[in-house]
Amino acid sequence: MRLEAQPRNGREEDRSFSHPVTLSPRDWEQILSLIRVKSRAVPPFFSTKTEPEPAFRESELHYLAEQLADTFTKAGSRDWIVFYLGLPHETGATEITSEAFFVEETRIHLLFANFRHLVTIPAVAQQLKENPLHAAGALVYEVVLGTSLTVLTENRWALSKPPLARVVEVMINEIPRDEETGLEAKLRTLKRLHAEGLISEDQYQRKREESLKAL
Repeated sequence: MRLEAQPRNGREEDRSFSHPVTLSPRDWEQILSLIRVKSRAVPPFFSTKTEPEPAFRESELHYLAEQLADTFTKAGSRDWIVFYLGLPHETGATEITSEAFFVEETRIHLLFANFRHLVTIPAVAQQLKENPLHAAGALVYEVVLGTSLTVLTENRWALSKPPLARVVEVMINEIPRDEETGLEAKLRTLKRLHAEGLISEDQYQRKREESLKAL
């Protein structure tokens, strides 16, 4: 997972995000758990499940939540957060999920470029690792809509892709939070700022005590 400058598409309003963002890993787990998908592929190449299922498996959920909580605190207004997951598949291929996250105002956006996409050629897998938002093929899963999710139909981003591929943008309409996880996130941010020398020991201790007294 890393920060990348978003591509310029000539529309200034699309290039300013509400970053940095402070959310705890628990917040991110709640957010990611809202996203459900449904297979629209056929055997023998892909899953035959037709019932909605979580977009992220349990192990992926914990990993992404920790990484997103940390990376979003470092993001600038022109950065989005991209990630690449490559897992071995039972067919011998590599199952690749690569996406981007960003926040506009109070809404989290997720760009699905590749989702559980099977790759058999190592050079292609390496290309997607270097360029996670290059859509390698048609998505074989569709996002299940709900009150918390909106799929945007407008293609707002100039991203490279084959003719049949598409990048799906999902907007999460509400960020779930609670006071406990908000406090954890604030304390973690203070600790990082202190470790990086951006605030003094006195400032760190004072802000930490103020946060704890607010309980």
